[in-house]
Amino acid sequence: MSRAKWFTVSAAVVFAASIALNVYSAYRIHESSDNEGPGNDYAAAAAELIQSVDRLEVEVNSANGNMNADGIYELRETLLKLPDVTKKLAFVQDFSQEDGILSLDLDVVEWFSGEEAEAAAKEDGNPEASSLANGFYIRNTSDELETIKLEPDVQIDVLEEARLQAVQYQDFYSTELKDRLFYYTAVGGKVVLLQEMYRP
Repeated sequence: MSRAKWFTVSAAVVFAASIALNVYSAYRIHESSDNEGPGNDYAAAAAELIQSVDRLEVEVNSANGNMNADGIYELRETLLKLPDVTKKLAFVQDFSQEDGILSLDLDVVEWFSGEEAEAAAKEDGNPEASSLANGFYIRNTSDELETIKLEPDVQIDVLEEARLQAVQYQDFYSTELKDRLFYYTAVGGKVVLLQEMYRP
């Protein structure tokens, strides 16, 4: 990594840490109140932190192709432990737009890799799954679809030649979405990040 790139990444880490303090403070204020669900300040701060770490991940991934460089994976996983934060993996089955809001109909799945992939495939009676040759297995136990709404302030990353690239909301809607695999992260039920999943 070049010196300039190192400074960019370091600055982003410091920025993310400062936002993390704001998230903690906002949550403590919310926790001491009698409100139900995530407080507006906490939800906004948590969303900003999630999106900031994602921008850092995209920057590093674009620079060297390593999506887990410099401890970003650990930082990202830690964010999922924040209150009211959820993350799911799903295939897009259908999509529509109404009044400027994009809706996705999703088929939620589970991802397994390595030895866990082999064990999960065996449990499902699918020990010869073709994906196992590439070290992963996708479990789909339900035909029910889940619908999510994406507002214009959502952050969206798509894969271009196996590297994550940020895309504008209006450009994302114009792309072919059906059967693509995405992780979505929500704070208090509002989706703040949509990130395409790489499949070997």
